[in-house]
Amino acid sequence: MDFEEWYSKTEIGRKKQKAKERREQKMDLNWQRVTEQAKKKKLTNKKSKRDIEREVRIQELGGTPIQVEYGKPLSDFIRGKRLEVEWDLKYPERKEKKRVDKEKLKSLKKYNRSGSRRTEVDFLKSTLKTAKIRSDKQGIPFDLHWEDFKVPRHCPVLGIELFWSDKLTNNTPSFDRLVPEKGYVLDNVRIISMRANRLKNNATVEEMEKILFYMKGHEEPTEKLEEGPTEG
Repeated sequence: MDFEEWYSKTEIGRKKQKAKERREQKMDLNWQRVTEQAKKKKLTNKKSKRDIEREVRIQELGGTPIQVEYGKPLSDFIRGKRLEVEWDLKYPERKEKKRVDKEKLKSLKKYNRSGSRRTEVDFLKSTLKTAKIRSDKQGIPFDLHWEDFKVPRHCPVLGIELFWSDKLTNNTPSFDRLVPEKGYVLDNVRIISMRANRLKNNATVEEMEKILFYMKGHEEPTEKLEEGPTEG
C-alpha cells in the first residue's frame, strides 16, 4: 500500500477529500451560473442589436425611429409594433389591405349579429361540405359549388334575418331541397332559414296543408254517407 492510498483512509485524508469534492462542486456550479449569465447577456445584446438595426431601416424608409440602447432590447409588445411599422413602410399596399380587411370584418360583424369571423364564402364552403357528406350517406346526387350561391339577408319563407355563428340557430342559413329525392342539384336547392327548413323537413304539400288545417283549430272533414230512401 502506497502513501496516498494509506493517507486517503485516515480521518484527515477523508476530510481533505470531501473538502476537495465540495470545492469542485462549487466551482462547477459557479461556472454554470457564469455560463448562463454570459449566454443571457449575449442573447440580450443580440436582441438589442437587431432592434437598433430595425430602427435604422425604419429611418431609411422615411419613418420616425425610437431610441434603443445596446444591451437593453425592446419588450416583445413594442418589438411587434415596430415590426408592423417597418412592414407598413416597406409595403405601403399592406397598410391599405389591412384597412380594407378591417372594414370587411366590421361589415361582417354588422351583418352577423353573432360576431362570427367566418365570411360568407367560409360558411358556404363548410355547409356544402356537410351536405356532400350527407348526400354520400343517403346515396343522392350532389352537384353544387359555393360560387353558385349568395346568402340572402332574409329567409324567403319566414322573412326573418339570416346570420350564422358557431352554433346552429333558427336564423342560420341552410340548404333546402325542394324535392328531397332529386338531391343537391342546382335547380333543386334554395337557401332558407334553419327554422323554416326544420318546419318543412320532408313534408309534402298535402301534409303541410293538413298541419295548417289542424293548427287553425279545425277538424279533419269526414265523408258523408248517402242517405237511402225513407219508408212512407
